[in-house]
This record gives sequence, structure tokens and C-alpha cells, in this order.
Amino acid sequence: GKVESFINHKIIESQNIDNGILATCEMQVSDNKGNEGLQMTYETKCQNGKYYLNLENMFSELTSQYKAQGMKISFENGISVIPNNLRVGDELEDATMIMTMTTGAMNMKMSITVSDKKVIGKETITTPAGTYDCLILTQNTTMTMGKLMNVTSKSKDWISKGIGSVKSENYDKNGKLDGYTLLTKFNK
Repeated sequence: GKVESFINHKIIESQNIDNGILATCEMQVSDNKGNEGLQMTYETKCQNGKYYLNLENMFSELTSQYKAQGMKISFENGISVIPNNLRVGDELEDATMIMTMTTGAMNMKMSITVSDKKVIGKETITTPAGTYDCLILTQNTTMTMGKLMNVTSKSKDWISKGIGSVKSENYDKNGKLDGYTLLTKFNK
């Protein structure tokens, strides 16, 4: 229940594309004292009745400092898709992103897989930003890097049509609540 940080997402540009919209967004993270930290720009789109989030786009920003130091970083896949017309009982397609990092003789490969995405119910959620009718989406995320790392977590997201994520909870591999996010402000 203690505030750790704030994440502000802002659409800075949008344009019409075939059967949809492409948006350029900015994300700013600050700590509980208001000190700014990570800032990044990413693209997302809504096309043909589906919402697409390119994970590569987000990780590319996070790894830019390593690229500046001469590390070669490449990505494969990494598109997460959520249909606009979700219904309770829907099972969504998995998404896997593979990131390869090379410097000199060292070659590392990391994969992030989001799986078992299911819409398990409906709930009305009240937050400081308002009251929203939501669908509840659960999913598992697994991060692996060879034999060095294999971390699995579970999450539960309350998603409202036209808004996005209103609340999310993250759990460790044993099902213990690890942290959560809550929508506190929304402006159109």
C-alpha cells in the first residue's frame, strides 16, 4: 500500500493508418518524491480490431546505453496482441521476444515469453481516477537467459474499454503479491 513510483504515459502523436491508428507514446517514471527516472518513447497501434504493443520498441530504449558502448543488440518477434472486443473466457495468443546481445566474443540470448493469457471475469473497479467496468486478464511471464536466469511471474490486469489498464497485480512464482499499479489520473 506504500507508493513506490509513478508512471506517466502520454500520447504525443497519432496518425491514421490502414484500418487503424498508430500512436507514439512517451513514458516517464518518477520515484515517490517526484524525482524523474526512466523516460522512453514507444509506438503502439490499434488496427483491424486489435491492439498491438511492440515489446522490442520498449526494450530498445532500455538497452540504448549498451549500444552506445559498442554492444550489438538485436530483437526477434516481440509483438503482444489484445483484441478490442474481449469477452470472458477468451484465451489470447502467446508472445515471445528474443533479444541477442553481442560484444567481442561474448554472445547472450534472453527471451521473454508472455503466455496463458486468459480473460477470467468482469469487475467494477474504483480508483482515484474514477470507477470503471473492467475485464480481468491473467497471464504468465517467463524471462530466461541460458542457464543463468529463469524467472516466472504471474499478473492480473483489470482492463477497461477505451481506457486500458486500470489496475494490475504482479505475483512471484509462489503466488505471493509482489506489487501492483493503480490508475490515479486519466485525461483525454
